Amino acid sequence: MATPAGKRPPRRRRPAQTPVPEVPEPGPVDAASIEKAVTDNIMTALRPLIHELTKVVNKAKTESPVPPHETPAAQLEANTGETLEFTKSLLADKMQQIQELQQLVTARMHQRRARSLRRFPKSKLS
Repeated sequence: MATPAGKRPPRRRRPAQTPVPEVPEPGPVDAASIEKAVTDNIMTALRPLIHELTKVVNKAKTESPVPPHETPAAQLEANTGETLEFTKSLLADKMQQIQELQQLVTARMHQRRARSLRRFPKSKLS
């Protein structure tokens, strides 16, 4: 395609750019908030199990029209030979695991903070 002498070809227009939304910079990581989030997630997962366990324990404690040998705890003991104490020990094990996970998260956050302080001394941050 030839253009007349001395004339430039028409410029092509760039397509309009849509503005990119501003993403706020993440603030400093707060170990307490992460620990709380992890604890909340774990407790959310354990809440149904704890609820079922408390129902079984409360039902065994209260007198019900069901004979004591037909309660869920008694049936569990009759079927498997395991008592409600086994269930309580499982709950204690899970609570111990939760505490260990919380300690690991806290330790990791301290490690990250120490590493970031080594990488970016205060003189560079100011």
